[in-house]
Amino acid sequence: MFCPIPAAALRWLALAALLAACALHGFAADSTPDNRLVVLIVVDQLRSDYLTRWSGQFDGGFARLLEHGAFFPDAYISYGASETAPGHATIATGCLPRQHGIVGNKWFLEAGVTRPQQPVDDPNAQLVGAETATRGAPSPNALLAPTLGDQMKLADRRVRVYSVALKDRAAIFLAGRSADGVFWCDKPTGRMVTSTFYSSQLPAYVEQCNAAGGAWQYAGRVWEPLLGPEVYSGTQPVEAEWSTALQKVGAAFPHELPGAPEGREAGYSELVFGTPFGNELVLELAQAVVKAEKLGRGPAPDLLCIGLSANDYVGHYFGPDSAEVLDMTLRTDRQLGEFLRWLDAEVGPGRCIVALTADHGMSSSPYVARRLRLAADVLDTAALAAAVERAWRDVLGAAAPQQPLVLGLNVPWIYCDPRFMELDDRLAGKLTQVATKLLRQTRGIADVFTAAELAGPAPVAHDHDRWLAWRSFHPQRSGRFYIRLASGWAEKDPESIAAHAGGSRSDRHVPILLAGSGVRTGRYFSAADLLDIAPTLSALLGIEAPAEAVGRVLGEALGADAHNGPRRNLTGENASQPAARHATAEATGAGL
Repeated sequence: MFCPIPAAALRWLALAALLAACALHGFAADSTPDNRLVVLIVVDQLRSDYLTRWSGQFDGGFARLLEHGAFFPDAYISYGASETAPGHATIATGCLPRQHGIVGNKWFLEAGVTRPQQPVDDPNAQLVGAETATRGAPSPNALLAPTLGDQMKLADRRVRVYSVALKDRAAIFLAGRSADGVFWCDKPTGRMVTSTFYSSQLPAYVEQCNAAGGAWQYAGRVWEPLLGPEVYSGTQPVEAEWSTALQKVGAAFPHELPGAPEGREAGYSELVFGTPFGNELVLELAQAVVKAEKLGRGPAPDLLCIGLSANDYVGHYFGPDSAEVLDMTLRTDRQLGEFLRWLDAEVGPGRCIVALTADHGMSSSPYVARRLRLAADVLDTAALAAAVERAWRDVLGAAAPQQPLVLGLNVPWIYCDPRFMELDDRLAGKLTQVATKLLRQTRGIADVFTAAELAGPAPVAHDHDRWLAWRSFHPQRSGRFYIRLASGWAEKDPESIAAHAGGSRSDRHVPILLAGSGVRTGRYFSAADLLDIAPTLSALLGIEAPAEAVGRVLGEALGADAHNGPRRNLTGENASQPAARHATAEATGAGL
């Protein structure tokens, strides 16, 4: 027999269903799928364990994302060339250096030219916002795959895409080709600039930033510890004689920037970059972009990319186990907390989807490791390149050309003159054999792979070093040899005491944090990868992932485990680590 339900009960049932739907999908009451802002934040060199080791000291942005978002602490880069340019390109495209073509921060591709080229170099572009004596200006022309921003614009031409960073390669490779505005700091002048690839003039809000002094507005500022000395008591001290950078900035707190006018000289901007003031400059400009362009309040989703590059400079100067890296991480937490609160007020609570990650991790300083009697040292790559050159000339004898055969070395790649390929097969094979033997006998090198080996079929994932090298390789962009540094070793650099290009576990360990509408709060120990960020954000937006993306959707954080298969690499193999180990998700997050 049918029994009618009282009207009051129906109203309560409807309300309960609405609340349950909001909890399930994580949408704030005033949020709609076609009216939101996606904020992609890359904290350069933020190793994942920083967020677990120091979480008790957080009370800002990291704390908020950890409490109300999805955290993947066991995420790794799945290729060996762990540098800034490949990292940002991989995050944005969802594909490997083997596909997007950005295999390092620099390369040597021109015959007879030993000066390194940057992957953002474009002789047909001009810098906008600062005079420069350099030829050309940065652009994304070398990027061979579309980015998340490019895909969002394909899905809806009303989408706006903006990107801000200290480093040009960070801002450019996060944004892609079709961005509306891309801004970075010009080192010689300390001004925020763009290039004619994107625009012929700077917007008024960028001009206002420059009128305030750009990076030079921080002249004379002092960086002191944020918290009391007990917080830093477990960190590793550094010594000034380890690098010229430490001699400039000081080996211990406080660190005082030179005052004007002495500071207004070449190299001053990089001193600012190595302090929390560098991130302050970027976040202030990001706020100006959001406010002036009304991001997140248009008829379609918008994308804001933010590259917090200062953390990388601090890590290189002081090493990941230093008081400075700890303090920089704490200050980044506070800066991001203020920025997210500002977004709540400006864009509206619940209207932002936030993804935060790093482009790479960091290995402990060999200088610190040696002090602890660990096996560690630095590899003099200039001397190594010279040794290969000498060995080849010994083989060639009088037939050796006048120009260098080895053009340069940027770990993990050794670049040879392109005319190397013009040698007959027998001679080229002999030179390759000689170089491989020399490199494998060099202290500090764990393994060597040739371009011919990496151009072949994909190795199995269990052949880990070779697998990482193969995924880093691009036939037109990579060197003739890939070197895998031994554990604890780093490339010798007079300005740096620590590095991350060796492809070690620590170099590749990154966090992935997601928060906002549709994200389930929790800590997930399932395998995750930089490749997964663009596909996951695309899924949250309900659009196709970028065309070349090979990452998976992190469905366990979106409530879609049953429909989300294992990640596949380019060969179709299961690239995930064994046994999904993600924690039981907590209550569904309701967004930021």
